[in-house]
Amino acid sequence: MAIRILFALAAHEDMEIDQMDAVTAFLQSNIQATDVVWVEMPLGFKKGNLACLLKKGLYGLKQSARL
Repeated sequence: MAIRILFALAAHEDMEIDQMDAVTAFLQSNIQATDVVWVEMPLGFKKGNLACLLKKGLYGLKQSARL
């Protein structure tokens, strides 16, 4: 109900409404050089003990909200 009121108010006052995509907000942030984040490869990806150094944020990381 509140969103309808906001849309009606914006239409009445001839204002513009912008949209943003918050779903991919964590994936757009860069990890700084001072923060080193290593992630283990998922099971079944390759044999061996491999890991990846992240350059971008990832869902589920504690650092993602701060980036």
